[in-house]
Amino acid sequence: MIIPPKISNSLIMENYTDKIPDYPPLKDLFKKYHLSEEILDDEYIDELIGITPKKDRLEDYHSYQNIFGVEQFIYEGTPYSTIREFLRIIKPSKDDIVYDLGSGYGRIIFYGALTTTAFYKGVEILPERIASCNNIRTKLKLKNAEFISRNVLEDDFKDGSVFFLFNPFYMETLEKVGEKLKKIARTKKITIASWGGTSDEYFEEQHWLKPIYPEEELFYNTRLRIFKSTRK
Repeated sequence: MIIPPKISNSLIMENYTDKIPDYPPLKDLFKKYHLSEEILDDEYIDELIGITPKKDRLEDYHSYQNIFGVEQFIYEGTPYSTIREFLRIIKPSKDDIVYDLGSGYGRIIFYGALTTTAFYKGVEILPERIASCNNIRTKLKLKNAEFISRNVLEDDFKDGSVFFLFNPFYMETLEKVGEKLKKIARTKKITIASWGGTSDEYFEEQHWLKPIYPEEELFYNTRLRIFKSTRK
């Protein structure tokens, strides 16, 4: 295993971010993870980055609905091994802007920003999650990451070239997001990645998208689906 001995988050911050610009030791470590074939330990990678998800209660969801309406608020972080798989296939470059729509506590944004040269934007409806992500982004001195506190239906993400969705919306919202993505695809080619559930099924039915992953023989062995738009 290439994972180093576990150390406390406070020690990581003291040794790296306070003394070394742009956090190169952590970037080097994550690039080793990215090249490895090991199953990545989600909790430990969260610890290295500094992600500490809040354990929401049922009362929290009722409160969220009162403020934001009926949306999908449950947090389920995308496994880091899946994020690695997605980025290896996409191979985003410095010219790409990668969106995570419904970014939660920022796993995709942080992992991507630490391992590639693309620019990453996370859109999340709950401001407390965005606040947590921005604190981490500042500590890690990441220049290729941004977090947007907004309902995805109110956000303009037409600058994006790659979009990731981990089943983040109920169908009504997903269909509206799909129409926004379709409109963007009329102006340029885009890539959409989906992981699990309703999102996979929805994008598989869109005739303006061509599936590029997985290969047919792998179809039932992965929840990750990747599509490219078929027209400008």
